[in-house]
Amino acid sequence: GWLGASLHATKADKLVIVALREEPVPTVMAMEAIGAAFRLTAAELDVLHALLSGKCPKTVAIHLSISEHTVRAHLRSLYAKMNARGLNSVIRLSCTFL
Repeated sequence: GWLGASLHATKADKLVIVALREEPVPTVMAMEAIGAAFRLTAAELDVLHALLSGKCPKTVAIHLSISEHTVRAHLRSLYAKMNARGLNSVIRLSCTFL
């Protein structure tokens, strides 16, 4: 899955602390809420779920047994429906539902 990292530094001690946390895994309820909020199709939800589970678009195509072109088409649809400018925006917006 996705990992988040935070860096914390202090000038006095010249110490850096790295905190890693695993991002939440999308639940069925969260995916239903996202689907309802943005009126996503089942195929778009499948692609989004795979992306939120940490897969890259190429791996999503393999995992769902669809072409990379189809994944890109679903991504374009997600961008439009979610009013997002890119994959990071889609993921960030979706994480507000998790």
